[in-house]
Amino acid sequence: MTKVQAPAENLVRVHGRGQILSILEKETFLTGIKVFYGGRFIVETEDWSSYWQPLHKLGHKKVEENLDALHSAWRDYLRSGFNSLLRQQFCFRYFSLLSVILSIYSQSDDTPLLNALHPV
Repeated sequence: MTKVQAPAENLVRVHGRGQILSILEKETFLTGIKVFYGGRFIVETEDWSSYWQPLHKLGHKKVEENLDALHSAWRDYLRSGFNSLLRQQFCFRYFSLLSVILSIYSQSDDTPLLNALHPV
């Protein structure tokens, strides 16, 4: 059974899709979406520095190096218009950062490390 939507609902969906895409194309993180009746929504975003602040607080050289490499790969990926070849590099950098954080975490029970794992 196919659901037929009223024109107003379709316009809200198209507008919402465009709004989300425009956010994803910027150098910000989409951290939340509050959806309201009728399909309208409010997005929550955060800039790079704020989002990764728990990792910066660690002051760990290897974490900083991996975070810088991830940031560079992320920027390249966004600026390319989501080129699939750059997606691979971005994913590799993300999982490299995750590996470093997990390696450090496995050697400590420090609370800042737990906070650092949250954004990753």
